Amino acid sequence: PPSQRARFKAIKERSAVLETDFAAALVEDRTTLLFTREQLEGCSEDYLAGLEKRDDGKLVVTMKYPDVFGALRMAKSAETRRLVDVTFNSRCRDNLARLEEAIGLRGEAARLL
Repeated sequence: PPSQRARFKAIKERSAVLETDFAAALVEDRTTLLFTREQLEGCSEDYLAGLEKRDDGKLVVTMKYPDVFGALRMAKSAETRRLVDVTFNSRCRDNLARLEEAIGLRGEAARLL
């Protein structure tokens, strides 16, 4: 029916907006962690040279893939790896509401179909 078709179209449009906003939040995320060279022991010199260095000597690990996966793969410290993993998987808290809305919309679209 036309009313269901219109609702389905509105769901698809809203879902597209949510998807775009979700991805933009990840790209714009500026979460960082600060580590000493000792905390990043095991990481290659190339990796360490690519990290931003602060005046206090600490190295900045962003939550972007090259920084995260380098630390997760190479750092010997289990605590360093745990902190990077937890922080990476906890970024963009605003996306939780977007995800919940998207799941609800997908359920409604499935019922319409």
